[in-house]
Amino acid sequence: KVHHLSSEVVVGEVERHIKKDVSEAIGSFNKVVDDRRLAIFRDKKYRQLQQLDEEIMVTEAVSIFHTYLSETKAFMLSIDTIDLPSVISDYFEAKAPFGIKKDKKSEFPDAFNLSMLRKYAAHNRPVIVVSGDGDFSDEKDIFCFKTLGELLDAINSQNEITDKVKEYVKHKRKYIF
Repeated sequence: KVHHLSSEVVVGEVERHIKKDVSEAIGSFNKVVDDRRLAIFRDKKYRQLQQLDEEIMVTEAVSIFHTYLSETKAFMLSIDTIDLPSVISDYFEAKAPFGIKKDKKSEFPDAFNLSMLRKYAAHNRPVIVVSGDGDFSDEKDIFCFKTLGELLDAINSQNEITDKVKEYVKHKRKYIF
């Protein structure tokens, strides 16, 4: 029912967030491990109080993300489909995703993704986007859910409706016939 779409832009941004977030978390963890109040536990039998190697953990986290892309058979939208003149026009006209924000320049990754999605949606509709920032919500043939949970709820409700219709038809088949 669902085909996973992504792009080099999304992959790059997710990797950047993973590296930053994991590095910060490992730094915080290692700081706690080094706290003098835990010195009494610094013994080989307390492995959970050993420092973590940030580089190894970041590499593992990025690897998990790439495995996810592979397992979901993510279809990569081509950056060659970006309509750069349209993106530039949207920027100067303050159209989505740029709008009237303080730092419109930071919206270029979303604008590139939106351009690729528009091109894809022209021949493969509908396209569903999961994004909390709402930059994709006013697009033709592109439907936006704020969270993955909202999307899954919508999919599951469709399954429930389909199952109820099938059950009804099954029990009323002779009357319908």
